[in-house]
Amino acid sequence: MATVKFRIVLLYFLLKYLILYILIMFIRQDYAFLRVDKLSSVGDWYYYMFMFLFLPIINMVLFSAVVYFSFRLKNFLTFVALIGLISVAEYLMYVFFTSQKYLDEYGVFNGIIGILLFLLLFHPQIKQVYKVSKRHQEI
Repeated sequence: MATVKFRIVLLYFLLKYLILYILIMFIRQDYAFLRVDKLSSVGDWYYYMFMFLFLPIINMVLFSAVVYFSFRLKNFLTFVALIGLISVAEYLMYVFFTSQKYLDEYGVFNGIIGILLFLLLFHPQIKQVYKVSKRHQEI
């Protein structure tokens, strides 16, 4: 059983969307969201925060506990399948809220960033799940 701090799981979701939003700004060459000095009213600030935090917060609420407890699994294939299902569900949710297309390029970028960041942040814990799985299979 691998130990993961819950705050790292939450940080994973925030970082993933922060990196995605920065990537989208560079691709579109639209840096309007970086102009915080243009926000003058409470409504402007609400819209700004809603645009940046809606998807990360929804994903945190829906998936953070599942990701957190997935590290307690003793079967590596089940762990990989669960993380894969979470990635697919996140993609579908991203496409549902942001696009009318089934295959959205930014959704694919979100998935790739999510997988790479997941491997980067949790590689020691992933190794631990793999080792526990090997030991559990030997018994």
